[in-house]
Amino acid sequence: MQEYSFDIADVDFYLEYKEKPLQERFKKEHYHGAWEFYFYLGDAMTFFLNDTSYNVEKYDLVFVDKHVYHKTSYKNNEKERILIILKDSFFNIFKDKEPIYRYLSNIKSVAALSFKSDSKKIIRDKFIRIAKLYEKDGEKEEQLQIYFAELIATISEMIDNNEVSVTKILKNKNAMVISQITNYINNHYNEKISLDFLSDKFFINKFHLCHIFRKETGMTIIDFINQKRMVEAGILLKTTNMTIFDISNTVGFQNQNYFGTTFKKQFGVSPREYRQKG
Repeated sequence: MQEYSFDIADVDFYLEYKEKPLQERFKKEHYHGAWEFYFYLGDAMTFFLNDTSYNVEKYDLVFVDKHVYHKTSYKNNEKERILIILKDSFFNIFKDKEPIYRYLSNIKSVAALSFKSDSKKIIRDKFIRIAKLYEKDGEKEEQLQIYFAELIATISEMIDNNEVSVTKILKNKNAMVISQITNYINNHYNEKISLDFLSDKFFINKFHLCHIFRKETGMTIIDFINQKRMVEAGILLKTTNMTIFDISNTVGFQNQNYFGTTFKKQFGVSPREYRQKG
């Protein structure tokens, strides 16, 4: 799986406002090195985030942190939403970014947000205002930055005032088991993990495990493990001077050639080329 299903590498701020989306820009399961705000306008859907499945309802908001795996599943094909993806550089207009990061940290602490009835319309109107401005021609970046800063400041204040609760977590048996397993993988990805090992550790038939894991996450167990390792490798390539050999070992690969092949399959370039892109 590629990091992106289309190229947003040169974009600081991307928005989709779809009341009846006919075509998906992103794969339903993916990750990216940017923040995502997913404001749902339909009636019901399931959002798998990191290691938890949430029952998302109308006017709920899901915040996806950088490099976090997520997958959407829709009931009755109700895909109406406002989707915003943005990078740090979008906030360069502000000399002091500390309040921005404080707001984002506060929102991240909840991740899947359900607003109280009086707050739903306020947040909906702010999202729609941003979406309509985004669709206009002409210079608008500075106004978008101001509107978005106002939005996240409002959400953060609502969290502080207990006007927000965590969206309902899906608690059927399969979802709970997969939550435990994905949490284990996310914390032990650099160790030797096999299907047989997970089957024994979590007391579940390995064939049944394969079936429910793919159903809940959209991926096979091996692909999920490799993707997590690739995410961490990508971060190390961008943020450290570690050798590619050391990064390969650090994220759990015993064979550097296999690491290189897997990395290129995911990112479309070799680890060395990825690092050189900056």
